[in-house]
Amino acid sequence: MPKKSTLPEELIAQYDLIVSKIPEMERKGANLLYTSMNGNMYSMMRKDGALGIRLSADDRKAFMEKYQAVPFENYGSLIKEYVEIPAQVLMDTDTMVYYMKRSHTYAKTLKPKPTVKTKKKPTTKEAKKVTHLVGETYKNGQIKSIIQGDLLIIYFEDGTIKAQGKIINEKMIGKWIFNKKGGTLMQIGHFKDDIKHGEWIRYDSKGDIAYHVEFSDGKVVKKFI
Repeated sequence: MPKKSTLPEELIAQYDLIVSKIPEMERKGANLLYTSMNGNMYSMMRKDGALGIRLSADDRKAFMEKYQAVPFENYGSLIKEYVEIPAQVLMDTDTMVYYMKRSHTYAKTLKPKPTVKTKKKPTTKEAKKVTHLVGETYKNGQIKSIIQGDLLIIYFEDGTIKAQGKIINEKMIGKWIFNKKGGTLMQIGHFKDDIKHGEWIRYDSKGDIAYHVEFSDGKVVKKFI
């Protein structure tokens, strides 16, 4: 049974009220509340109760200027094409219905994403496939990964960061950080076009270094530990 949301009931009720006034729209999720269409999310309520909606460039610019709104962030990263709804606007049902309709209409123009989730865990040589998970979600609504500039951030289902590092031309580049579930640091490594290149350090459960080597084009050339 999914865990009950810890969001204030009045915010959930207001979100549900807005959604109920728009045909074909359905609020989803248990921990992360959201709406989606064809695999694309277009609104979501953050854990602190802030609502973000996805708008076209023109609508987003106009909204931000009119309400002095800011881009929407979730888990410390900007969510592409989203704007954060000021608290007073969220409680204005008529205004919100208007903008949610605009968001819903914009979502119809987005390219559909596959809803079938792969069970195979991606490897470093599958970095191009990893980027395809951007915008997809787990069953609880948690986003699987996002791209911010040239930074790819991959999340566990509980919202903690699984891995993050630079992606250029669909390839893993430079320093990457990998965590265990719960956010504990697991290892730090370096890549060159998806290939291990540079120092790799792995940590044990106590946080001590358990493995420390240097790679050159995918081959170990020096062992420190």
